[in-house]
Parts: sequence; structure tokens; C-alpha cells
Amino acid sequence: MAYDTVDQANQHTIETLEELERRARDLVNILKGGIDVGQSGTLGDLALLDNATQIPKFANASRSEMQKFGVGAGGDSAVSPPIINDASADVTSPSGLYKYPTDTPGLAGAGVIIRGYWNANQFVDIAVQHSSGSERGQMRTRAYQNDELTPWRKHWDTGNATVDSNGFIKRASPIFRLGSTAEDGQHKLAGAGAANDEARGVSAEHVETGIYRVSGALGFAAEDWRAELPRGGDGSKLCLIETETSADGTITVRVYSIVTDPLGNRVAHELIDVPDGAFVTLRLLMPTTKTIDEEGNEIEVETTAEPQADITVDHLRSATYKLDVWDRMTDDEAEVFETEFGNVGAKLRGMWRDCRYVDHDSPLFSTLRGMIVEQWGETRADELLAPSL
Repeated sequence: MAYDTVDQANQHTIETLEELERRARDLVNILKGGIDVGQSGTLGDLALLDNATQIPKFANASRSEMQKFGVGAGGDSAVSPPIINDASADVTSPSGLYKYPTDTPGLAGAGVIIRGYWNANQFVDIAVQHSSGSERGQMRTRAYQNDELTPWRKHWDTGNATVDSNGFIKRASPIFRLGSTAEDGQHKLAGAGAANDEARGVSAEHVETGIYRVSGALGFAAEDWRAELPRGGDGSKLCLIETETSADGTITVRVYSIVTDPLGNRVAHELIDVPDGAFVTLRLLMPTTKTIDEEGNEIEVETTAEPQADITVDHLRSATYKLDVWDRMTDDEAEVFETEFGNVGAKLRGMWRDCRYVDHDSPLFSTLRGMIVEQWGETRADELLAPSL
């Protein structure tokens, strides 16, 4: 197009730019969903729309009409997202909110999936379970890229993991913490301890010093770990426990202090209460468990698994160091002892000569005690052979 003057050319340019601006504003609002495609005319300063309820066509829309914008896919009675029938194989559904049934491979129970695309060939799925008892609310994720789909990965949270008294995360199930400081947001006070949601109904009684009675379960969990003991700053255990489970599943727990025996082993000594500021973590088997039936309903079923065996511990065996025996004797007693002990058999003489200590359950101890009782009486024998620990 030719122009007679420069002013005419400038004026035409201005008019063209104004028309482009008007069409751009129309296009933006069409993309927002608020303007009919056939509408024409200048839109003025119409503001961009923040949500679907501001769209003129849907300002008073019903739920089913709103679902045309992808907000759910059910009827007016509920906002229900579309179903992914095989979530483990589906890599074609667009970004959005979905639900999956109870038999979906790689997922437990039923729940919802949130899918978001990074680009045309990459997306992330987040699955959150709404059923199946103790796993309700648990989350799994996976990612898709270049035709490769990762397996579902289960995330650890306060519902499927527990933190023991040493601050370490462990696989959870019915958990009971034994001790006066066991309660927190995940474990509710139940007698002389605290139970998590899965162990609801379990409680503990402090029978006497070092002895607790835990009732409401069938015993220890059928597999994996049974108990975790508190540890000090250097990583050493603060106590040891021994358990005894009765026919009805009640667990008697005995808590012991720890000493080092003459061989250097850390063994149980005296009954003590669970140390202040610590707790013993027990993993239990409950009488019933929650599961999902064929109709997708949550039900309780009786436990058929067998609990694990009780926990045993090595106890301190009474022993007397040979040097302590010599130190406790008078010079005259030592002379008599040397003479009399020379009359015993060669085997016992050799054992006495080569040992550092005498185990009170050994034949050597019985011989020593009999000889000392004969010479100086029971009271003196108890003094000379008193345990060194």
C-alpha cells in the first residue's frame, strides 16, 4: 500500500497495532474459557479470570457442568475423578486427578492418583491410598521418562514407620513403647507405656522394679524385629530385657542393668526400671488386622500368624577372682590353704593354678568351698569366696 504522506503511514501503523491488541485480548479471554468464540468487538479492560467460577458461562454452574472443566468426572452427588483401571500400565492419560481400584498392581487398597507432566514425554504420578486399614493415607510415587516407567515407591511416614528411643527410623506395625517417657504425637499413653494406632488396646502394668506386664496383644510380631533397646551417647545399650509370653499373649518384660563379666561380656545383672528419658520399643502381633474385602469395604479379620519366640539374655554368673581369695585371707589362713589344697587331685590343682577366677557353678568352686568350710566354717567360707562382681 502506498501513502501520500509520512503521517498517513504512521496513522495506519497505529491503527494496525490497536487492532492487534484488541484481537490479542479477545484470544486471551477465549483461552480462559469466558468468551464465546463467535463474540466480536472490543473487550475493553476485561480482567483475566482467576478461577472457573468467574467464567460468565459457568458463574452459576452445577457441579456436573464444572466437571466439563476437568474438576471430577462423576455426577452432581459427588466430585469423583475418572478411574485408571490399570494404573501400573497407564502412561497415556493426561495431567489430572484420577482414582484407582483396590486390585491395581503395585498399589495397596484403593485411592487417588495425581499426575503432572513436565513435558510431552515426562510425568510424575503421586498415589495416595484411602483404604486398607493401617495403610490409609500412605503415599507412593513413580516417574515416567523416555518410555521408561519406574516402579511405585512407597514413602515412609509416621503411619508406616516408627522412631525408636535412639532416633532411628524402623519399619512399623503395632508398636508399644515401654517406659515413663514413651508418649508423643504418634504414641498415646497406655498405662506404663504408650501405643501407636495399630497397637490400640494394648497397655502395660508396672508390676514392680524392673518388671512390666504388657497385655492386649498375642505376643511379638510374626516376623522381622521384635524389640529395640535404648542406647547411650556412645552407642552402648542402657539396659537388657528378657521376656516371657503367656498363652493369652500377655508379655512379661524384665529389664536389667548391664555389667561386664570376667570374660568381658556385657550381661544382665539386677532388675531396674526403664531408664529415665528412654523407652523400650516392642513390635507386637495383634488379635485382628484390617483389610479390604472384594467389594472394597474395610473389614477386620482374626490373626492367624504365630508370634515370634521370647527374648532371652545372658545373666551374670557369680564368680570370684583368685586374687580376691588370696587378698581376703590372713597369712596363717594362706599357709593352711596351701597345705590342704595340695591334697586335692591334680586336675583341680591345675585348674586353680591356671584360672583367673572361679565360677560358682564349677566343680572347682565346690571343692574350694568344702575345704574352707571344713577348716574355718560356713561364715568364713562365704567371706572368702564372695562374688567379685
